[in-house]
Amino acid sequence: MAVRGYRASVGTALMICAVLAGLPPRAGAQAIERGLLLAGLFSETSRSLSLQGNGETSPGASLDLGFELVGFPASPWQFDLAARYRAFDADADSSDISWGAGLRAGYSLGLGALLDIVPLAGIAVDSPFGAFDGTLSLEAALKLNLYLGSWSYVSLIPQCSIPIGGDSHPSIGIGIGFKQLLAWSDRRRRSTPTTPLESGKDGANSILYPAEGRSSAGTFAHMSISAEPILFSPDGDGFNDSLSILIKIDKPESVRSWNLTIEDGRQHRFYGRSGSGTPPTEIKWDGNSNEGQLVESASEYSIRFSASDGAGRELQVTKSFSTDVLVIRDGERYKIRIPDFVFPADSAELNQGQEASFVQQNAIVLNRLAEILRRFSAYRITIEGHANLVNWNDPALADKEEREVLMPLSRRRAEAVKAALAGIGIDGGRMKVVGRGGHIPLAPNGDTANNWKNRRVEILLDR
Repeated sequence: MAVRGYRASVGTALMICAVLAGLPPRAGAQAIERGLLLAGLFSETSRSLSLQGNGETSPGASLDLGFELVGFPASPWQFDLAARYRAFDADADSSDISWGAGLRAGYSLGLGALLDIVPLAGIAVDSPFGAFDGTLSLEAALKLNLYLGSWSYVSLIPQCSIPIGGDSHPSIGIGIGFKQLLAWSDRRRRSTPTTPLESGKDGANSILYPAEGRSSAGTFAHMSISAEPILFSPDGDGFNDSLSILIKIDKPESVRSWNLTIEDGRQHRFYGRSGSGTPPTEIKWDGNSNEGQLVESASEYSIRFSASDGAGRELQVTKSFSTDVLVIRDGERYKIRIPDFVFPADSAELNQGQEASFVQQNAIVLNRLAEILRRFSAYRITIEGHANLVNWNDPALADKEEREVLMPLSRRRAEAVKAALAGIGIDGGRMKVVGRGGHIPLAPNGDTANNWKNRRVEILLDR
């Protein structure tokens, strides 16, 4: 009898699960936007054993239908209230059938992006079917919720029940269930702690690499960004002067706030923008920082975009891009500034004494620079080497450093660039070199976050 009852309860539960699965999250975006409490309907069926005092056990089954309130009185607490139907074997030919209700309180622990663990404890009242002779029980359970999408979850629930008085016996069991969260009309805020996501690739402070990820719960679940063109060239020539940052989110209406940050190759913040509500699908950027400084030529930058649904769920993605060799008009001449030629310390060698990746980077920049110089074939080329002054706060040492170290070093580095360009086809007769030392810094020498910009090569084009 109990077996037949168990099969019937499983069938009923699956039917109810199928109905609930068809319910869409009601006003889900509005719920997040207003910071609402979340309510849910759930269906659970379980198989259990009643522990008799004589050491014997009786198998049984149960079906629970209930209502769950998430985020009350504060996140990550939750409560659920359920009506239940139970059947245990009394003997070979009959079963004890009862009905009742239970109230449980739980605390969400969270475990990664898709799994949530909720310990629950509460009380229940059960009565024989057709009578009102209630028995009070203390109950404990551990609900393991697996996120399916669209605020839907499937659950595995180990549980136990201990009656207080009466003729009932303790029982243990395990159940399976389904729940569908819905928006509730009360306008109180739910705030679930964000579960950090691991990086899939090395990168400072990045959460997901490449620019694709999954959120920690059931609002927006996927987000990606891309950047066009491949080589960004905001030098005012009308070609690739604007960077298009394309943003894709599967449920953009559920976003409550967003933030975009662009960092330079040393992971310093260069540009930032933020907003509330649905983010734009495309952001156009002119290459200037919030302070009006233009991006560096032939350099690597990264875009970091994050979005939050206002309930503690946040997703972050990162995408890198490169700037082209920038040709900037400066009065009657053109100027090309290259901060990313890599030289070993105190050396003017472009291709020796350093890692292969740096040699390759130098070759890429040199070849691109040569392409541009060929377009300006009617112009004379001046290659200037610049350096960063270390002893800037001591006039005597600074003067010695300039004369003995920086002036000759900056000239040798300019000569190395000239030789490399001549080696790939640029007429050496068009080129001359100048060593500027540390006399023309772009950033204060004492600014350790930005004085790397002082170590550079500049190309001047004059008719």
